Parts: sequence; C-alpha cells; structure tokens
Amino acid sequence: MVIARRLYLYFVAAASLAPLALGLVNLLRLALRWLWEALAGSQALPGASLGTRQQLSLYAALVLVALPIWLLHWWLAQRAARGAGPEAAGERGSLIRAFYLALVLLGSFVTWLVAAERLIEHLVLALLGPGSVAADSALPNALAILLVAGAIWAYHLRVALADLRAGELPAEAAALPRLYRYLAAFGGALLLLFGASALIHLLTDVLLPNRVLTTAPHWWLGRLANGVALTAAGLLAWGLHWGYAERLVRSGRQSWLAAAERASALRRLYLYAVLAVAVFATLLGLGRGLDALLRWALGAEPGLAAGPRAWELLDPLLGALPFALFWGYQRALLGREERVAAEDRRQAATRRLYGYLVALVGLALAAAGMALLLDVLIDLASGGRVGAPAGWWRGELSRDLALAAVGLAVWLWQWRAIQRRLARAPLAERAATVRRVYLYLVLAGALLSLLGSLAVVIYRVLSVILGVDAFHGLAGHLSQPLGIALVAAALTAYHLLLLRRDLSSQPSAPGPQRRALVLTAPPGTDLDALLASLRAGLPSGASLAELAGGSMQLADEAPGSEHAAPMA
Repeated sequence: MVIARRLYLYFVAAASLAPLALGLVNLLRLALRWLWEALAGSQALPGASLGTRQQLSLYAALVLVALPIWLLHWWLAQRAARGAGPEAAGERGSLIRAFYLALVLLGSFVTWLVAAERLIEHLVLALLGPGSVAADSALPNALAILLVAGAIWAYHLRVALADLRAGELPAEAAALPRLYRYLAAFGGALLLLFGASALIHLLTDVLLPNRVLTTAPHWWLGRLANGVALTAAGLLAWGLHWGYAERLVRSGRQSWLAAAERASALRRLYLYAVLAVAVFATLLGLGRGLDALLRWALGAEPGLAAGPRAWELLDPLLGALPFALFWGYQRALLGREERVAAEDRRQAATRRLYGYLVALVGLALAAAGMALLLDVLIDLASGGRVGAPAGWWRGELSRDLALAAVGLAVWLWQWRAIQRRLARAPLAERAATVRRVYLYLVLAGALLSLLGSLAVVIYRVLSVILGVDAFHGLAGHLSQPLGIALVAAALTAYHLLLLRRDLSSQPSAPGPQRRALVLTAPPGTDLDALLASLRAGLPSGASLAELAGGSMQLADEAPGSEHAAPMA
C-alpha cells in the first residue's frame, strides 16, 4: 500500500513538473524577449503580435494546470517525509523518492548547464563580435532556461541534502543522489578538459603560422566563444560536484555520510573513468606530436616551411596538456586514497587497478598502431597500392609508428610494474580480480578482431577464386585484415599463456582426509550397532566405512574383538 502510494505521488509529481517547467521557461522567454527588444528600441512597449498572444495563452494554460497538480502531490510527499519518526525516516529512505530526486537533479542540471554554455558563448560573440549584445535575441532564450532550470535544481538539491542530513539512509537510497553527483562531475570534467584543449589549439593557431591560411575576419571568434563557454561551464559543473565530494572526504567527520562517501564504489568508478579519458587523450596527443616529428625525419613533406612544421609538432602536444595535467591530478588523488585506506588490501587494489587500466589503454593504442603499420608494410612488400603517389608510405608510416611507439611505451611502463608486483606476491597478484578482468578483456577483443579479420581474408580470397574480384587487387584488399589478424593472434597467444600460468599456479582444492582406525570392543558387543551409532554422530561430509574383508586381527588382541575401518 505504501509503495503504491509513493509510486503514484512521485510519478505524478515528475509528470507534472515537466510541463510546468516548459510553461515557465516559455513564459519567461517571451517576457524577456519582449523586454529585450523594447530596451533595444526595435519594438514599442505596448502591444503584441497574434502569434505571441497565442503562445502566451498556451504556456499560461500549461502552468495553470500543472502547477497545482505538482504542488499538491509534492506537498503530500513532503508531509510524509517530515519529522523524526520511523514513518518519516522510511519515506526519506525510500528508493522511489531517491530516484525521483536524482532524476530531477540530473535533468534540471543538464538543462541548466547547456543553457549556461550557450549563454556564455552568445555573450562572448556579442561582446567581441561586430554586433552588439542588445541585438542578440538568443540571450533571453538562454537566460529563461537558465533561471527556471536553476531554480528547480536548487530547490530539489536543498531537499536532497536535507534528507541526507536528517539521518542515515539505506545504501540504495543514498547511492542514487551520489550517482547523480558523480555523473555531473564526470560530464563537467570532460567539458573542462576539451574546452581548455580547444582554447590552447586556438592559441597555437593564432601564434604559429600553419598550412591552413584563414583570411576571413574574426575567424577566431566562434572558436574562442565555444572554448570559453565549454571551459567555464565545465569548471562550474565539475567544481560544484567534485568539490562537495572532496569536502565530505576531507572533513574528517565520522558521520555516516562522510564514511559512505569514502567507501563509495561510485567514487572509485568516477576516478578511474576520468583517468582513462585523460590517459587516452594524452597518449593521442603525444602520438600526433611524434607523428609530426617522424614525418619530418622521413621527408614526408619536404616543402613544408618551418612555421607550419613547428605548428604540427606543438599543436597536438600543447592540446594534450590539460589532459596530462588532469592525469597527474587523478594519479595524486589515487595516491592519497592509498595512503588513507584502512587496509593493505585496499591499497594494493587501488595500485593494481590503476596499473591495469593504464596498461589496457596503452595496449589498445599499441595494437592499433602495429596493425596499421603492418598494413603499410604488407602493401610496400606486395605492391598492393597500385597508382598511389610516390612516397605515399612516409606519412602513414610515421603516423602508425608514432601510435605504436607511444602505446607500447606506456604498456611496457605499467607492465614492468605489474611484473614486479607479480614477483613479490605471485599468488595474490595472479588471483586478483582486476588482473583476471584485464586478461579476459584483452582476450575477448583480440579474439573478436582475429575472427573478423580472418573472415574478411577468406571472403576476399573466395571472391578472387570465384571470379568476383581481380587477382591483381588482392594484395591491397588483404593488407589491412592481415595486419589486424597478425597483431590479434600475437595478443591472443601471449595473454592465453598468461591466463594458463595464472590458472595452473592457483592451489588446488584439498581432497578428503583419510585415516585408518581400529575399533576394539569387549567380547559380545554388537559391533554393527556400535558402527551405526558412530556413523549417526559424524559431522556433515564425513563417513565411516569398513575395510574389504570386514576385520583385521592385531597381534596382541583376541580374534573377533575388533573392526578396522577407515574414516573419511
């Protein structure tokens, strides 16, 4: 009965809040646009067009219908959650209420964040562009969304925090607001990193001459506005949510909320997810920089001037700088998590997960680079690219070598640390779940790649045999799948060997213990009944059985007075 009531209340509250927000946003948008145009002098204050009056009537009707419905149902829900009794605590700890709050918080914050990013972008364009702020009609639209979504978010955030502070919640109910918080922090971190990287790319384009000649006026303005908006919005989202989580962890309070935050699996998932993005983007930037260096060394672009060549080298390296700094920041955070961990097992698990995650990213890049490199080498050896311009291989060879070298270097760096841990504690390392997950992930990816590439090879060969394709083009068609197949086969063989060693090194389950006993009793004892009573008193899993032949005679005992039986 209580669950049905909660489902009804929170479902109707959510269903009525959406049209209420839509109506409020559009009413505020119309009012702000009307005021904006009036202040700009483009429209007289009195009067409104027929279309505006129709929109006013529609959105006013939405608000007039949805507002009382939401207020009534939310008042009923809040009334049940007030107080210190068990009924109020049960309402605050309800999974349905937690889901409603997390859903509204996430939806309103994402809407608010998108509006904030657009508002900042339009403000930069209007302030630095040839037009004026007053002439930009998109500003009141973004401002209306910002105000309404921000109000909804702030109110529900206050409610969620009040629920958390009122007393300990069940783990499931506390996890949903935490899930919202770390999703928002992850999205904010991505916006911040990519926005900062975009601004650095723009700076290198302005300071260093490159091969793309741009003569249009204010060519930089759109990119600057977009980069500033992404960076500012991301910093705000990440700072709000990650800052709150850090204050909880660093507070030193022994409240249930701080303890749950420190032990949260969602927190660790966020840390490693952001770390994976930072590692991947950093390695890609390093690979592109090394690619430019190798193209210069191989003479792939002999006529390129010094300015564009410096731009091609520095642009990817500087663009990867925010991701590299965030990589270092995340690694420092994980090091702090290790130091404050209460158990050595948790410290080892943190180090192990970091090592295998970075190794997996490096191995993925190295495998891709080596497969592409083999594609070029097979084409060179077989003359597969008929009609390609002279020296075509230099640019591709430098790109593939750079990708393979960066990925392989990172993988070897982490794999060496993993091997050192394996030498110190082989049983613990081989039995670790994260190592087993790493091995199975690599094996699954390698096997799928091997099967897919072999299917393409067989298809191409059969097409030539059946006369569908010409034989002289077969080498060009086979170079890429063969490269993938060779790399995938090597990865499969190596990691299968590792998995086999891990499985064979694990201690086998102990077998049943056996001991031969001799049962001695006075003459006239019913040995069968005595054995039956002994068997009845054995613990679960133990058994008592007679030896073949039924009896054995000892040298110092009278015949017929004993039974020999092994007990397992």
